[in-house]
Amino acid sequence: MSEPDEVVALVDEQDNVIGQKRRADLTKDDCWRMVSIWIENSSGQVLLQQRSLNKLRSPGLWTPAAEGTVTLGDDYYESAVRELGEEIGLFDVELKPTKKIHAQFESGRRQMHGYTVVCDWPVEKFTLQAEEVEQIQWVDKAQVIAEIMGTTPHTRPWPMSIKYWADVFGLAS
Repeated sequence: MSEPDEVVALVDEQDNVIGQKRRADLTKDDCWRMVSIWIENSSGQVLLQQRSLNKLRSPGLWTPAAEGTVTLGDDYYESAVRELGEEIGLFDVELKPTKKIHAQFESGRRQMHGYTVVCDWPVEKFTLQAEEVEQIQWVDKAQVIAEIMGTTPHTRPWPMSIKYWADVFGLAS
């Protein structure tokens, strides 16, 4: 099934399913589920992904290593595993759940569930899904957190989707 034809659960602010819609029909007034995966390595870096410049929603935006919509019938964990494999070719890793929050984006509301992973692969070992991912980079974690907390300017030439990272991944503590 192609992405626009995928069906997602519509949820309320408490994550109760209240309906369903095709992805192509989602509006700013809808709320649906998504996952976001934060990958760190043992060198104090975090893997960031730049979304494809051809994406319908938020093209070119920098995000955590993998993100995606939870399709109808999947749970958050299954979706996180799928997104890691599809977007960057990372399989068979231990996903640790973080927080689930209600978030407001330009394109609509989300129930966002975070996961963390530790991986020491070089960038060249990842297999990027061209339709989803423009590029990935290992970035100094302290620098990213400083950008998230607003204590230093952004270092990448494209905007970052950082508004909720501190809450979802527990970075402020």
